Amino acid sequence: MGRTIIEDMIMVEVNRFMKTVQQDIENGVKEHNLIKIVNICVGSIINKMLFGYRFEGETEHEFYHLREILDNLQSHLANPLSFVMMLLENPSSVKNVPGFKQLYNGMLKDFQELKEFLDRQIAWHRKNFAVDGNPESATNFVQAFMMEMHRREQTGNVGDFTLDQLRNMCFDLWIAGQVTPSNKNQMLEKENGFGVRPVLFKCCLERRIPVII
Repeated sequence: MGRTIIEDMIMVEVNRFMKTVQQDIENGVKEHNLIKIVNICVGSIINKMLFGYRFEGETEHEFYHLREILDNLQSHLANPLSFVMMLLENPSSVKNVPGFKQLYNGMLKDFQELKEFLDRQIAWHRKNFAVDGNPESATNFVQAFMMEMHRREQTGNVGDFTLDQLRNMCFDLWIAGQVTPSNKNQMLEKENGFGVRPVLFKCCLERRIPVII
């Protein structure tokens, strides 16, 4: 994927953002939840680059399900007990300890659901996308990775190009791209040293957005 392709992906979502807000204005909406619109636009850019499709129409429910998982995970990680668990060599050692049990099981469930989503995506790519050819000709990150992995398998030098590594990289890229912008928009206040979400951000846009033709 070259720079032009990535820029086109971004512009598609910019237009989507503008059209969504414009449509809301035409429908008489006075206050707009911009964070919700930005989140799905950013999520679509990331998913398009990683897996080759946007969250639109029938696939929108996937995004909102993933957002729910990520929100739950963020909430668990904001719990002071999670910092204690991270300091342990074996966090599972406290999975039955009162106070830790619910937190541990909740985090485990979140990570498992994200892992299953990524595994489904990778399995679908292995079935439907060609693995022969130059990775530079790939249309998304997973295809490029599997092309390189296939090329290395032929030479017997796989290195770090494994399915586990692919899943971990997709996880890091998805989390970094989706959670960070949301944090910057929502985690605006501090209370007792921990971030809390502010009241829903609202904005009146009737005179601030150009009419889209």
